[in-house]
Amino acid sequence: MAANADFTNVGCVIYGYNNPYSDREIKNIRFDAFRNRATWCVLAVTLCDSPVFFMPDRISYGLPDNWGAASVSYALLEGLAGVKDTGISFDKVFLAPRWEAANVTEVEATVKYEASGGYVSYKYSRNGNILHVLATGNGNTFNTDLLIPKNAQMKSVTVNGETQPFTIRKVEEAAYCCFCIDGIGVKEIVLTLA
Repeated sequence: MAANADFTNVGCVIYGYNNPYSDREIKNIRFDAFRNRATWCVLAVTLCDSPVFFMPDRISYGLPDNWGAASVSYALLEGLAGVKDTGISFDKVFLAPRWEAANVTEVEATVKYEASGGYVSYKYSRNGNILHVLATGNGNTFNTDLLIPKNAQMKSVTVNGETQPFTIRKVEEAAYCCFCIDGIGVKEIVLTLA
């Protein structure tokens, strides 16, 4: 790859395309380029009756092709939404929503494995000194780390109306209220802040 006066990526690549209509006759092939002075310079076109295969290169240049979305999904699900499967098919869950860091005060999140039906779903909201999480899923263990708003202090935690013991974990400038909930079903978590 090289650059010219108009584009930063100019080069020659090989590409394979499996025809989804292999039972039909190809009458023509048209190459369209962006309408910004780009042009195609096609060196060759080959037709084949076998699926496309290129020998993988031994050198890795980062994420596999078309996996960029996986990194974004990972950052959103395990980072901001804070849902991590620590067992099998969400039977054990690490729940650490970080919406406070993004100034989001109300959100609903659901993560599900379609093949097994394993899932976690929660509603998160903060109104003044009350942080409320209504969570459920098929798991029987929720290890929970809730991000405490900056400059706030913990007063109490209740789960389904009962007082819950907790610890505070510091990560640099952030503080998390940490506790574990066992049992299947809906968990109504209320953090009262000072």
